[in-house]
Amino acid sequence: MVGRDTQGVRDLLEGTWKPMLALGLPLLVGTVILADPLMLALFGAEFGDAGAVLKILILGSLPLLWIYIPNQALLAADLVFPLARVYGLSVLVNVIVNFFLIPRWGSVGAAVSTVICEWLNLALVVGMIRREFGLSLSCEGLWRYILAAVMMSVGVWLSRDQGLAIEILIGIAAYVCGLLLLGYLRSADMLTVRRLLTQ
Repeated sequence: MVGRDTQGVRDLLEGTWKPMLALGLPLLVGTVILADPLMLALFGAEFGDAGAVLKILILGSLPLLWIYIPNQALLAADLVFPLARVYGLSVLVNVIVNFFLIPRWGSVGAAVSTVICEWLNLALVVGMIRREFGLSLSCEGLWRYILAAVMMSVGVWLSRDQGLAIEILIGIAAYVCGLLLLGYLRSADMLTVRRLLTQ
């Protein structure tokens, strides 16, 4: 596909990053808000302090989502070795940063190092796809996701002390309703998703 239709690949890359944000942002925000009760519910009081680590690690969820499709495009473009160098550099940076952070901060330092490397991977891969495919990323419509995430946060805060399951359900409902009220189904992002799904 890459060799035959660079424009098609560019359209795919430009058209999917905001839908990935729509999926990843509520996961990120919700986990940051509910990390402590979530860890208590899943693993008990002895792991209560792990909520702080989870709050940091979840910050790496967006680059993990965003990087998947660009990775596949670069592999299809036969850029395996440049991509391998990116991840090799990331491993090296991870080791070096861990060397400094773990003695001071322990597991929190390791989590910070992991998140730094996830964002480093994303930055380097985005640079590669910009050079390879002439990628341009539009920020149009991002306000919709941000406002929906704010609405979700308010919903979770208002439902505090109602139990973790209720808070999660209200958060999901608030985010989805927020997107609908803000016109997501009529947005250019949704039209792009529909067009890509029909190809």
